[in-house]
Parts: sequence; C-alpha cells; structure tokens
Amino acid sequence: MIRTLWKIYKILRWHKKTFPNFTWAEQLEKVCEESIEFPEATFFKSGEEALKEGADVIISSIGALRYEEIWDLVEEKMEENKQRIWKNGHHIDRKSNFKR
Repeated sequence: MIRTLWKIYKILRWHKKTFPNFTWAEQLEKVCEESIEFPEATFFKSGEEALKEGADVIISSIGALRYEEIWDLVEEKMEENKQRIWKNGHHIDRKSNFKR
C-alpha cells in the first residue's frame, strides 16, 4: 500500500509542477478527453498503444486528486456507491430486473 501511495504522490507532484495553473474544471475536462481516447485506441491502435491511452486516463485522474473540488465530488459519489448493492463489479439497479 505504501508503494502505491508513493507512486500516486509522485504523479501528483509532477502534475502540480507541470500544470501549475490548471483549474479543477480544466483537469476534469482533461480526464474526459483521455477517457474518450482510450476506447478509440482499443479499436484503432495496437494493444500496447491502447494500454498507454488507458494509462493516460489513470494519470489524468490522479492529477485531478490535487483539487479539493474534485475530492468533494468523489466523496459525494462514494456515499451513493456505499448505498448500492454490488454484483460482479456492477451495481444492481433496485428498480429494474436487469441482471449481469
């Protein structure tokens, strides 16, 4: 766990140094851009290139964690997730009969 936290810290440190004037909204937009590029890459590029795009999603998401506004959103969403029922990595909608 400590190694993982250290790696996250290094990404956050790099992000703050590289993008000192980015706002939380700009960073969230960057996460969205990277999230769009990833599935496109899985269809149009080699497996290795697609994985690199997936890594960019993770890197930009970690960068977003330097903003208190993002943490507020994450914490609010986590409270919703804690109230859900989960099966096979997906939440079960209590209002439907949909099953995975």
